[in-house]
Amino acid sequence: MQRRRTLAQLFAALVVVPLLALLPATSAHADAVPPTNYAPVSLSDMPEASTVITDPSGGATVGCSSTNQHRFRSFNAQGGVTQSQTTAADTYSSFCGANATVGKDGTVYVGHTTYSGYNPSGQYIQAWKNNSLVWQYEIPCGIYGFVWAMTMGADGNLYAVISQGGGSCWSNQLIGLSPGEKPSTNPPVPQEVMSQPIYAGSVAGYGLTAYNDGLTLYTSGGVQHVPYFGTWPDPVVVSDVTSGFVGAGSHWFETTTSGRTFLPTVANAGQSLGCSNPSGVTGSIKAVDPTAEGGIAWAITLSPCVYVEEIHPSPNNGFVMRYSYTPATGGDPVEKVSAFDSSGNALWTKSILDVSGAGSYAMAVDLNGNVAIRSDVALYNEIEGSMYRFPEVGFMLLDGFSGVTLKQLTLRGEHDTIEGPSYKWGNIGEVSIANGTFYTTA
Repeated sequence: MQRRRTLAQLFAALVVVPLLALLPATSAHADAVPPTNYAPVSLSDMPEASTVITDPSGGATVGCSSTNQHRFRSFNAQGGVTQSQTTAADTYSSFCGANATVGKDGTVYVGHTTYSGYNPSGQYIQAWKNNSLVWQYEIPCGIYGFVWAMTMGADGNLYAVISQGGGSCWSNQLIGLSPGEKPSTNPPVPQEVMSQPIYAGSVAGYGLTAYNDGLTLYTSGGVQHVPYFGTWPDPVVVSDVTSGFVGAGSHWFETTTSGRTFLPTVANAGQSLGCSNPSGVTGSIKAVDPTAEGGIAWAITLSPCVYVEEIHPSPNNGFVMRYSYTPATGGDPVEKVSAFDSSGNALWTKSILDVSGAGSYAMAVDLNGNVAIRSDVALYNEIEGSMYRFPEVGFMLLDGFSGVTLKQLTLRGEHDTIEGPSYKWGNIGEVSIANGTFYTTA
């Protein structure tokens, strides 16, 4: 699972918490850090690290900074640094947004640009492992192209959408590369396994994901299913998708292992009547499937005044949805999570606004169906006649099939003094869950 947002903090730490060791919620004077797999790793020299990607070996790679000085840093399952790369003055390598990914063996793939003065002189994809450059691939669009989206395919190859503004590519390109270097090449380059123009329109920033038999693209022309081998079918047109969900800058576009994608669509006038922000209301969820006739397996209609914020596939070929809901009687929206089966039937619904001072949320679903929810929490305490807000980071782990709360904890600091320390969310807006472990920044 890949989750990304901007972290604007003077300091940060990557906190790794084993799910099996999570503690129940405790009093305001709880330990600052719950039991963890390893001590929190300082990211103080990466103040705006906005991307955290886990890998199957139990490690994590963190990167991206507005200063463009720190590209990424990888950690193993014990919290040790396995590689750390920093950009040179005349280059730019972005481990941000959708233009980076990590392979099963921990290899980091990243878009890379060289400069001549203020102008780009080369555009590449690089593969890094153990602080060594495995290979470098020059993208076919020349200096006009750059990596727009990247993911690992189920076949083990790397796939990237190359965007361009001219040069040798007359449309966006979908590139497939082998994870290892091509034999007898010096300097080493990868084997190209796919190079196809994308005819269905521009691709959203995070609109590339993989499933067992191929890739899925979300483009301005619809949902495009791309087999690893064979002929591309026509795109499935879903014209009324909620714009904020899978547009540029949004990353909640994922598929099940069979290639099914769940897309929220806008509400009609009757559904949105009386809502505080009708333009953001979701009317239905459509299941887009590569094997369904017409591309749509089914659609379910939502109640009025539902604002969908996240959708993640679950192992049962269904999905889990986080949303806010405005009651028909009025009042403040209620934050909820609901799970659905492969036919669109609701399995359970749970309100998650059950922590005093909770604000923003983020959610992730792992391969076992566990649902991890992170919340921006605050506790208010009076000190010497003045009221202070002490930030906390809350966690909740739900069973994805029953909705039962499995674990709950709060990452908190000192509340009896304004001297600190305290932990806060930092607006990174994400939580990662893999290998029975939470990965989060604070």
